[in-house]
Amino acid sequence: MAIDYKLLGQRVKKFRKKKKLTQAELAEQIEMTPSNISHIERGKTKPSLQTIVDIANCLCVPLDKLMYGNIQDSKAVFAEELEEILADCDLQERRIVLGCAEAVKRGLKEVRQGNNEE
Repeated sequence: MAIDYKLLGQRVKKFRKKKKLTQAELAEQIEMTPSNISHIERGKTKPSLQTIVDIANCLCVPLDKLMYGNIQDSKAVFAEELEEILADCDLQERRIVLGCAEAVKRGLKEVRQGNNEE
């Protein structure tokens, strides 16, 4: 499975903004240029492993959270992401989201079963 650098860049941007850092501030802390950070965030460049580790350390984000979507088994990260989505939902909204998730899951299983029968 190839690394999705655009997805990685989106995650870098998300966590950078969460830390209230500008691209210039992040760049300064990891000794890069702001344009390098911009290219990473837009998925236009393939950062080295060292750069990814530096970004993760600077943003205080575990690598698996930064690489989420690129790692096949990210159950803990999925759970955290879901909890973030539900954090500001009241009980009724959580029930609706749960119902939607169950319906989507059923639909996916039906599609998968239909594909296996062909």
